[in-house]
Amino acid sequence: METQKSLSTEPVIPELKGIGETVEFMAEPNLEKLGEINLGKHDRRDHEFLKRLEVIAYIESDVLKRVAIIRTKLANNIKITNQEAEEIINTLQAKSFMGNLDISSHEFRTLDMNDTKITGDFNSDGVTVYRANNQNNMEIEGNNNQRGMKIRGINRQNKMKVKGNNYQIGGMKVGEDNLQYMMKVGGKNYQGGDIVVAKDWKKMKEGLVQVDSDRIISGMLVGGDNFQGRMTIKGLNCQDRITIGGDNYQKEMKVGGDNLQDRMEVGGDNNQSEMKVEGGNCQNRMKVGGINDQEEMEVIKENWQKRMEIGGNNSQIEMKLSRDNDQEGMKVGGDNYQSEMKVKGNNNQSKMKVGGRNNQNEMEVIKNNQKKMEVEENNYQKGMKVRGDNYQSEMKVGGDNYQEGMKVKGNNRQKGMEVKKNY
Repeated sequence: METQKSLSTEPVIPELKGIGETVEFMAEPNLEKLGEINLGKHDRRDHEFLKRLEVIAYIESDVLKRVAIIRTKLANNIKITNQEAEEIINTLQAKSFMGNLDISSHEFRTLDMNDTKITGDFNSDGVTVYRANNQNNMEIEGNNNQRGMKIRGINRQNKMKVKGNNYQIGGMKVGEDNLQYMMKVGGKNYQGGDIVVAKDWKKMKEGLVQVDSDRIISGMLVGGDNFQGRMTIKGLNCQDRITIGGDNYQKEMKVGGDNLQDRMEVGGDNNQSEMKVEGGNCQNRMKVGGINDQEEMEVIKENWQKRMEIGGNNSQIEMKLSRDNDQEGMKVGGDNYQSEMKVKGNNNQSKMKVGGRNNQNEMEVIKNNQKKMEVEENNYQKGMKVRGDNYQSEMKVGGDNYQEGMKVKGNNRQKGMEVKKNY
């Protein structure tokens, strides 16, 4: 004969001290049984909840019973209803949740969870928020699950802390701006579309692995701007196939592992200046409608930007790459600024197309491959240093070619190069 699992004996309202037996309290809930609430004995984040509970209980004593039921469910890992979630989160402003919190597939006009702390996993998969999603300064000690979440307004997650993994995939949609300034993820950040095949991504980018369309998960969709400045991710950052209607702001973002952003689409400008990537940076076929700002960006492993398309200028001044830089077939609609860029490995820019000027003064590389590169206006490579071979055969420059002081230790091949004037 199976023994039925008993419910948790933990306090059903852990913030409130002085509650007698749970059964007795729920049979006849009232403020007298709670005793006087001393806010000084409680965490500051719980004060608003306690104040609201006390005020509402004077008018409707049944609220105490409902809260007791909700806390009992949560203590025993039982999902609360949509109505219960609305009351405990939005109406009463509860900010402390012990263990897991599951509100998946529920609907809210707004979701107000600023300063909320959850000691387990937070599951809001499939949740619909018709206005704003407020989760600033939220702390999640487990994983943050927001697969397929739909937010019609603004998503506010500034200074949010996730100790585990952050899952914002499965077609998560944000109608307006996505604010994740100084957000911290202790594990991996999944906001892209290849989580199922993430382990094969290096081979996949090299065309060695064919991915079936039904194995691709939809990336995150942001209708407005995406703010992730100074965001810190200790593991992998997966943002491939993410679509951003406005600007993408990731200045001073830190990624402890690889940064996967291939096929990412940014309708406006892409600001990744001073971004640091401890692993490889993969931005193959990334599309930026405006300016691409990656000045002083640091990448420890390889930098892949094959067939990347930039509508405006490409600014990669003082960019530091510890290994190879692969920008084969990259298209820049405006000017290309890569002066003082340092590549400790090989630089592959074959078939790259620049609609304006190409500025690579004092750029340093091991081997330089710019075969069939096309520059519509002037090409500036003054003081450029190539420690190995320099391949610029069949390169086409619509204006003048400035290479004064350029140093090549290996072979310098410029056969079939076309320029107006060569300096």
